[in-house]
Amino acid sequence: MKADQDFKLIPVVVLTTSSSPEDVNKAYQHSASSFISKPSDFSAFVDSLHTLEDYWFRVSRLPSIE
Repeated sequence: MKADQDFKLIPVVVLTTSSSPEDVNKAYQHSASSFISKPSDFSAFVDSLHTLEDYWFRVSRLPSIE
């Protein structure tokens, strides 16, 4: 996705059950914007999604797509 000029500014968030350092490194080597390990507890997972939403839509400033 990052190699395509039309999509390179779109953040790529890896949401996975893995917490392996190798998987984290591989994700960032392939231009991931963020790596999130999903909690096994559903309530904690929902909390993580709210935090993700807050970060990307309220805290982070993204470039305008022109």
